[in-house]
Amino acid sequence: MTTSALVFTLALLSLSPQEVLEKADKTYMDFKNLVQTMTLVTYAEEGAPGRRMTMKLWQSGDGKRLIRFLEPPNAKGMSILVESPTTIYVYLPQYHRVRRVASHARRQTFMGTDFSYDDMSIMQYGDLFVPQQMHEEGRFYVLKVVRKPGAEIGYGGIVLYIDKEKFTIHRLEYLDEDLKPVKIE
Repeated sequence: MTTSALVFTLALLSLSPQEVLEKADKTYMDFKNLVQTMTLVTYAEEGAPGRRMTMKLWQSGDGKRLIRFLEPPNAKGMSILVESPTTIYVYLPQYHRVRRVASHARRQTFMGTDFSYDDMSIMQYGDLFVPQQMHEEGRFYVLKVVRKPGAEIGYGGIVLYIDKEKFTIHRLEYLDEDLKPVKIE
């Protein structure tokens, strides 16, 4: 190992949990505008693939997000606009209507998935959560964050698996009010 690689490695090891969270948030929002097409596959408890949904996501660097479903046919055109973690709208094409998602409904799952509107509204984890503990597993920082007092989010915490080199989030383990696992993304 070269001296510069050793210094770089030692510098990474000295990062605090707060610094790791800040770097992950910066990486996640380090763009002016973003467009992605993604496929969501639900899995049965036995691990067999279930429903597939394809969606297109547009996101601006100021934290607004639009998600439009492309497939399956019965969801095509349905759209979700996230203006902020507390302001979310749903467009239902079969009714030609836009509805604001009420605060009590943000925690409900939708379209046969385990995802909630709360899940889609998180833009910056540091805005809603405080690092509690961190350790390393292979190429990841494993960072447990807990909800900030007064934060309007339906989870008590989240365990984030953050790539040590790129600071991208590869896995999320959502925790309930008692900090027990409820789902994995």
